[in-house]
Amino acid sequence: MDFRNIWVKPSVSLEIFHSDHVLPGKSVSVVKVYGLICDSICVRRSEIAMGNIPGVIAVNYTGDNGRFIVEHVGSMPDENLFQDAVLSRVFLMRLRIILHSIRLNWINLKGLLSTIGR
Repeated sequence: MDFRNIWVKPSVSLEIFHSDHVLPGKSVSVVKVYGLICDSICVRRSEIAMGNIPGVIAVNYTGDNGRFIVEHVGSMPDENLFQDAVLSRVFLMRLRIILHSIRLNWINLKGLLSTIGR
């Protein structure tokens, strides 16, 4: 569990795409979900969201910093589909965006204040 991620605006990216030559028509991708707070509910909600994308046949969490192995048939689903699916399942998304903005503004303010004293 990483409660520090409450200050992170969740995001999703497609990291790797592998075409499977052994089983024609199947491919495997690695999807990275940034900002997961827990390895239970957050992971499960992400797995369900990605599993509902057309063409996805399996989703497995690697246990490695928000990475999921996604198996799919046919053409690779668009990265935006993964983003929309997962981000629609983020608990308290608006609050997370506000906290992320506060964190960034605090970092900027600290930097500005440190230059004033010089």
